[in-house]
Amino acid sequence: MACPSGRDARCNMLEREYYDKTDEIIASHGSGQAALIPIIQDIQEEYRYLPPELLTYVAEKLKISESQAYSVATFYENFSFEPKGKYIIKVCDGTACHVRKSIPILEPHLWRIGSFEGKTDHGRYAVHLGNRVLSWRLRSGSCFDSQR
Repeated sequence: MACPSGRDARCNMLEREYYDKTDEIIASHGSGQAALIPIIQDIQEEYRYLPPELLTYVAEKLKISESQAYSVATFYENFSFEPKGKYIIKVCDGTACHVRKSIPILEPHLWRIGSFEGKTDHGRYAVHLGNRVLSWRLRSGSCFDSQR
């Protein structure tokens, strides 16, 4: 199947329904350049990642360059070009959390669910390590699906 515009052969990888849903998302936010971030947030929420083909498609629809769209999507670490798990486990591994043994506390649970940093267990759980996962005042080194 060709891209909806027929212009780019790379769009052959996704089903037509992806583009139809993306058109709905664009329509809900408008086609101005300022709508890029909310549009790609909604796409990622819908599919649990940001398919590169759809980012290219959105750039075309918003009349911005593909490189502009990719610059935005790669600047913010919350955007992912690979599928995420349904449940996100974020673990702080910054200096303060590391000293408080955040990783050794987490390791047994990772073995149990069979998921490790950046990987998912068939789309159910995804583990992401990072700094400043939560405010230091919360005194916690991890959160599960955005919940403390």
